[in-house]
Amino acid sequence: MSLAAAPTVFIIDPNEGSRSALGKLLQEAGRGVAAYDCAETFLARTSADHPGCLLLESQLPGAGDLQLMDELQRRGAGMPVIFLSAVSTVSTVVRVIKSGAFDFIAKPYDPHALIAAVDAALRFDARRRRERSRAHSAAARLALLTPREREIMRYVIAGKMNKATAHDLRISVKTVEAHRSKVMHKMNVASVAELVQLGLELRLHDGSH
Repeated sequence: MSLAAAPTVFIIDPNEGSRSALGKLLQEAGRGVAAYDCAETFLARTSADHPGCLLLESQLPGAGDLQLMDELQRRGAGMPVIFLSAVSTVSTVVRVIKSGAFDFIAKPYDPHALIAAVDAALRFDARRRRERSRAHSAAARLALLTPREREIMRYVIAGKMNKATAHDLRISVKTVEAHRSKVMHKMNVASVAELVQLGLELRLHDGSH
């Protein structure tokens, strides 16, 4: 699934009337919608990496609500989930949030509050996808570095000057500078600050690569 795919608000609600009303509300607000009557149909027809969010009626036939959350995580589906429920006791809300849900909305819901929650979930999903894409891109660029260039990169993000790096590695300062230039080019960064940030994101500072 392309990251350019339009985000979709997925609805799972066994009640045809409320499912239809919810879909109409969101469509009239300009949101893309796909509605299902059960979790099994949703899982069978939806790609795990499709951008969007899920509005989940908490009283589901077949696969239970928290079981569905577990299955989404198993499939690597990172879309945020908003629970809709007529049961809004403190224990229920706590149980849902602890399961990894993005939000909980009690029924009957306020239309404006629901749309606001959906938009917040879509923004969260878009931001997480951008971060994931950036991390994948950085990891791919890191793989282009030679072992020596990775070593030099670690020295750079540790704040070591070229002379100190050359001394530690027993190579010339010019050789360090040449490797450092290649690192900057391959990692596609314009400054040491950018390189340090990438190093932190890739956890190079703790020697994990």
